[in-house]
Amino acid sequence: MKKILGAALVLSYGLSVSSAAESLLAFPTAEGFGRYTLGVRAANAPEVYHVTNLNDSGTGSLRDAVSKDGRIVVFDVSGIIKLKSTLVFKGNSIIAGQTAPGDGVVVYGDRVSFSGAKNLIMRHMRFRMGKGAPSGKKDAAGVANGTDMIFDHMSISWGRDETFSISWDNKGSKPANITIQNSIIGQGLHDHSCGGLIQTDGGVTLFRNLYIDNKTRNPKVKGLNQFVNNVVYNWGGGGGYIMGDSEGDSWATVEDNYFIGGPNSSGTSAFTRGTQTFQIYQKGNYIDADGNGQMNGTLAATESDGSFYGSKIVTAPDKFANLPQPFATITQQTSAKEAYDYIVKEVGASFPSRDEVDKYMIGELTSLGKKGAIISDETSLGIANVVGNFKSGTKTDSDKDGIPDEWEDKMGLNKDDASDALKKDASGYLNIEIYLNGLVDGYTPVEKSIETPTDTTTEMPTDTTAETPTDTSKIGTPTDSSGIETPADSTKIVNPENPSALPKASTIARKSGMATVHVFNHLGQRIAIRQVYVTEGQKISIPGMPRNSIYVVK
Repeated sequence: MKKILGAALVLSYGLSVSSAAESLLAFPTAEGFGRYTLGVRAANAPEVYHVTNLNDSGTGSLRDAVSKDGRIVVFDVSGIIKLKSTLVFKGNSIIAGQTAPGDGVVVYGDRVSFSGAKNLIMRHMRFRMGKGAPSGKKDAAGVANGTDMIFDHMSISWGRDETFSISWDNKGSKPANITIQNSIIGQGLHDHSCGGLIQTDGGVTLFRNLYIDNKTRNPKVKGLNQFVNNVVYNWGGGGGYIMGDSEGDSWATVEDNYFIGGPNSSGTSAFTRGTQTFQIYQKGNYIDADGNGQMNGTLAATESDGSFYGSKIVTAPDKFANLPQPFATITQQTSAKEAYDYIVKEVGASFPSRDEVDKYMIGELTSLGKKGAIISDETSLGIANVVGNFKSGTKTDSDKDGIPDEWEDKMGLNKDDASDALKKDASGYLNIEIYLNGLVDGYTPVEKSIETPTDTTTEMPTDTTAETPTDTSKIGTPTDSSGIETPADSTKIVNPENPSALPKASTIARKSGMATVHVFNHLGQRIAIRQVYVTEGQKISIPGMPRNSIYVVK
C-alpha cells in the first residue's frame, strides 16, 4: 500500500463564521443524511425544559416536555417512565437522554412517534414498547412523515409490528435527511417480530447500529438508503437486509457490515428479495452464519454467490442511475470487524450506563451464534421489573438553565444566570449544546480565560507516515461541495507528491484551550468540523477521522 507523509498539521486558519455555521453538525459525531439537523437552533424562542418526575403526563413529565417544539429537554430524574398511550415528539428540539442522573431513564409500555417533526436531535434514549401496549400492534418507534432528524445511541425494542420504521404515509413531508446511528433495534415481538421498514427516497443513513433478534426486516429497504458499519445478529426466517422486494426504485450503498447468524438464522439469507429496480453498491460486508461461537465470517461477494441475488449491482458509488441526491460522506467509517468491536462496547443508550436489557442483547451478540431468540413476550427474559433496575442520582443546577454548576464553572459561565445557556459559543453551538455534547463525545469544556493558540507548530514527530485509506471515496467531496473550502496556501497543508515541501508540522499542541478544528483530507478538501479541547504537550487527534487527516485550528 502506498505510504504518504500524513502528519496532522495544525495551523491558524481563519474561516468565516457564516461558512462554519452552514456546515455545523448536529453534534460533533453526527453522520449521514441527518448530520446537519439543527435541533433547537431552528427555533425562534428556544427554551430548556426539565423533566422532574417519571409520570406519564402533567407538569414536569416527559410527555409535557415534548408537547411543544423549540425545547432542549434535560432530565433531573432517572428510572422507568411507564406510558399509558402513544408519546408524540415535536420538532426544533433536542432530547438529551444523556443528562439523566444515575442509570438514566427508560420509556416503557407503549409506542413513540416522531412523525411530523423537523429538526429533531435525540440522543441516549430508551424506548421499549411491550406486549401489553395500549396502542396494539403498532411500531415501537417510527417516522411516517417529517424531515431532518438524527437519532444517536438509542435503544429501541419490543415493537408489536415494526421496531423502528421510517416509511412515508403520503401525508405531510416525505421523510428526508434522517440518520439512525449507534443504536440498538432489537427483539421485535413475535408473531411479527420486525426490525423496521426504511422506505423513502429522501435519504436515510443507518450507521453503526445493531439489529438483533428480529425475525425479518433487518431492515426492509426501499428508496435511498445508506447502510454502513452495522451488525445484524440472529435474523429469523424472513431474512436480514431485504433489498426492496418491490418494483419501486431504490438506491443503496451497503458497506462494511457484519451479518452474524444465531439460533434462529438457519436456512435464511443475510441479503434477500432483491429486484432489478434495487440498485446496490456493496463492499466489505461479511457473513458468519455457522453459529460456532467464533468470528470467522467470509466476504459477501456479488450476485454470483447468491449474496445479492436479484438486485442490480452497481460497481462504484458514482455509477447509480437517477440517484435522487448524493450519499453523505461517513467520516468515521471503519472495517466491519472494527464496527463490531465498537458496537459491543458502545452501541445503544450507553450513557450514563448501559441497562440490563441492552446487556442481555449484547451478551447474545458476543456468543457469536450460540445465544439468541425471537421472543413474543418481554417478560420471558426474566429481567427484574421487566426493564431492569435504575439507580438514582443527583446534580446541582442553581439557575435551572440545564447546565450543572460544575460545568458552568468549567465553561466560565455564570451559574446564577439562566440566560447564558442559550447564548451561542464561538463555535456556533449554544452553550448548553457544548455541555450536552461534552458529556458523551469526549470533549472537555475549559474556562473562557484560556485562549485558543494561534501558533501550535513544533518539531515534526519522528514517525509521521500514514497509510492512504483503502477506500478514499469515503473521504472525498462532501454531499454539498459548495461548502468545501481550500486553505489559502494548500501546499503548506499537504502535498503528497512532494512531502519535502511541507513546513515543520506536528500533532502536538503548545498551549491548552477549546478549539474549533477544521479537518481536511490529503487533497485539501474539508471533511468535518469538530469542537475539541487541545492540551498542551499532547497529540491532537479526533476519533473517526481518516489517518492522514489535516487538522486546522481556527
